[in-house]
Amino acid sequence: MEEILSKLHDLFAALRKDSKQYIEIVEPKLTHPNNDYERMFLRKALGFEKDRSAALKGLRKQLSSWLNQDSFTVPDPQDQLKLYADTQLEQYKLHLFLRQVEDTSTLSDDGQSKKIFSAILEKSEQFEKEFTTYLIELEQELMDKWPSEASTPQALNHSDKRRLSVGSLIEQ
Repeated sequence: MEEILSKLHDLFAALRKDSKQYIEIVEPKLTHPNNDYERMFLRKALGFEKDRSAALKGLRKQLSSWLNQDSFTVPDPQDQLKLYADTQLEQYKLHLFLRQVEDTSTLSDDGQSKKIFSAILEKSEQFEKEFTTYLIELEQELMDKWPSEASTPQALNHSDKRRLSVGSLIEQ
């Protein structure tokens, strides 16, 4: 588990670095956009990236707190589950970031910016593959830790609860 957390910490650090680099390139373009579409797109992109960067910073802090202790302690199952969900969310955000960088690259007139964007795209595509690997490893860790009876269909049976439908609400 310690190895997975260490890999995720490094991955989140690299993602945050790319996010900051993207923000540094795009932010000055917001002062003099070519048209209203570009202004709105860049505002949305910057807002998204600033939020994403803050989330990555929070995840790195959480991972650091688990990794930097004198003796590594495995996070409890609830924290592991939250980490798994947050990692899945970051993978989706990375996918959106890839599309956003592609779109920003098409808006860019500067050759230097296009080179940087293409480098970010290459790295981010590699990061996306790494995310998949780490998620599989994390999921395996979770499956090993959680009791097996929690995943059985009998434990998840909710047939005793009354089901609501549009028709059942109208009849009342």
